Amino acid sequence: MKQWYEKLFSNYVQKYDEESFTQGTRGECDFIEDDNSDTEL
Repeated sequence: MKQWYEKLFSNYVQKYDEESFTQGTRGECDFIEDDNSDTEL
């Protein structure tokens, strides 16, 4: 049996990527990776 949050997200997943707070996420991650590409971990 699915947990309540799994049921909620299964209905929301298609809409999630359209939310304003997810717009630009890929670009932000690319910027962080590029900016830190010369940093050794």
